[in-house]
Amino acid sequence: MCRMVEPIKSSGKCVTMDSGFNVSMGIVDMERVQGVYGQALIKKRGRYWPKGVPGDAIDDYFKDKAIGHSETLKFDFDGHPFFIHCTKEEKYVTKFMTTFGCLNDVEGHFAYRTLTDGGRVSWLYKEPNSRHNRAKHWVDDVNNRRHSPIDLADAWQTKWWPNRQFTFFLSVAEVNAVNSRARSRGVEGEAGLDFRRKLAVQMMENNIDDNLIHRSPVRVRNTRARMSVSSGEGEHGLVNRPYFTSKWVGSSWKTAKDKYHKLPCGCGNRCRTYCRCNKGVTMCLDCFNSHILNAYRRVFLLHNRVKKSGRFLLCVTVVITWKTLMPSP
Repeated sequence: MCRMVEPIKSSGKCVTMDSGFNVSMGIVDMERVQGVYGQALIKKRGRYWPKGVPGDAIDDYFKDKAIGHSETLKFDFDGHPFFIHCTKEEKYVTKFMTTFGCLNDVEGHFAYRTLTDGGRVSWLYKEPNSRHNRAKHWVDDVNNRRHSPIDLADAWQTKWWPNRQFTFFLSVAEVNAVNSRARSRGVEGEAGLDFRRKLAVQMMENNIDDNLIHRSPVRVRNTRARMSVSSGEGEHGLVNRPYFTSKWVGSSWKTAKDKYHKLPCGCGNRCRTYCRCNKGVTMCLDCFNSHILNAYRRVFLLHNRVKKSGRFLLCVTVVITWKTLMPSP
């Protein structure tokens, strides 16, 4: 229990848990060691109650109480204040173990019960009950979205334990992402399958580098002029040669017998593309990318030189002007 709350250590937040965590010492250590308040539903395991919980005595005390009646049993457990918040139901008593809280009514959060004799009763939930029920519904909603419409674990069809655990964590993270985005936008969460499709496409087209910087991709279109960029030195673009042509000679294309005649590129690959800035050089896609990078690098270096020389000329002009305007001694 203490390891589970390590990420929120010393935050003073409240963690509500189901009956699988009703360990008295764990609840105390969560506050004493980790600085986090814990609350767990109490249930009898076989013949025994959790350590320090007088469950049978509490049931006897609430036997004649009205439905919805709530009280708190306070005592010291291992030298630390310990509370058991109790609420009477028709056939049992709801109990929560914790080290904090009080029994204030939560406005707007009602409990409705239909009795065995057909009658109906209602009351305002107390803080521990309201906190637990709201959190329980959040977990149920996450599980519902995780299984609907297609559970990732079922689609994976694997029985290997690591994969089963991985699919569970991946499904929970997916649902949390959908709910978090919907909550931040103030809209209803989209269907899990739609979100999964969009996520898969974005992962295949991921353009974020190791420094979390988004890099715009060079888009390839199925047209004759497939790529077009400008580096300041002129227009660049990867273009297909016309049909039945081989190489550029002077001012025209040399004819060829094959419709899709290919020539060797500088790297050895055979292709029929060239850069718009020079028709005489056959260039494949990889060489075109290097060509564009080199073109931009030359423009960047030239730009820096112009900036530096411009600063020098500006300084010289200011000095000459200052000397010209100064009166003669």
